[in-house]
Amino acid sequence: MGKITADLIRRSVSPIHDIIKMYDDRADFIQDLESYLQAGMVISNPSFFLMAKPVDKSIDPCGQWYTEPSKCDAWFVRWASGKGCMKHMMETVKPLAHVIFSRVKGEKTSNYKIYDWNKLKRKISHGIKKNRG
Repeated sequence: MGKITADLIRRSVSPIHDIIKMYDDRADFIQDLESYLQAGMVISNPSFFLMAKPVDKSIDPCGQWYTEPSKCDAWFVRWASGKGCMKHMMETVKPLAHVIFSRVKGEKTSNYKIYDWNKLKRKISHGIKKNRG
């Protein structure tokens, strides 16, 4: 197993390692991962890594867990790294009115960026079509 991980890191195809590097303490990443595995969504493959959860956008998304489904109006994307993760997410999950991203400046997270679901989906679709041509 160690050889597979080492090969992926050398080839720079392990987006999860980009996220782990954002943490000062790897144990904090493991704690976040456990929380999102239990009450959110985690997708990890050689192409991308994504951690997200449904939230009520009127409340700080970081502390929200098990929000009543009728009050969830946004997907909070805690981490997204790699190619195609947002397209995959938007094709997989139940659409909510908004998508909230945790912003990263340098190596620290700061405030949030909120997008309208439909506008973001069009933007992602447009970007994909543009890259094909």
